Amino acid sequence: MGDPQPIHVEPLFATPLVIDWPAELAARLPSLAMAIGRRGSSLASSVDVPPLVTYVRSLASRMTEDVARAGRSIDWRISVTSRTAEDRHAVPIDPIYDAFWQALYIVEDGGADGRMILADPRLPSPMMEMPDLRLRMQRGRDVSLYAPDIAIPVTAGTLLMMPGWMQGRWHPPSGPGQRSLLTMAIVAPLVG
Repeated sequence: MGDPQPIHVEPLFATPLVIDWPAELAARLPSLAMAIGRRGSSLASSVDVPPLVTYVRSLASRMTEDVARAGRSIDWRISVTSRTAEDRHAVPIDPIYDAFWQALYIVEDGGADGRMILADPRLPSPMMEMPDLRLRMQRGRDVSLYAPDIAIPVTAGTLLMMPGWMQGRWHPPSGPGQRSLLTMAIVAPLVG
């Protein structure tokens, strides 16, 4: 009968991840860094935060569709928190379950490249039930294999936006200088 024909496999689920380097915000990085140094995690009074929030709100609106109310704009509620890497340790990125989106903005990286590790908590069911079994897939240019986490290189000025339920950790580079990032919970208010 011969060799069987290869089977084309398409991934069933996709997790959106937006990676952006907004040029209009790059000039604000030094003053954001100073604000983080002065105020710690409270950034409400920094004049550099509103343009970032406006940009993230616009990005969330472009990336979201309200299928129940076509054409309706979503009044996103965004809260911003700063995080600083202590002693060059990884900074955990916890899921924000009440947020539709979560955004991460690298403010300071010490002038070197770091990496963001994002973890997908949804394991394929065969791996949970039978840890020694794996799905057999033909490796090809269009086929994606499941990986529980992914490493993304990030530098100062990188903006990542992902579903609020995702988790991960930021590994800043080692060396002198402060390392900080802003996390933003992007919540869509419930409508009755």
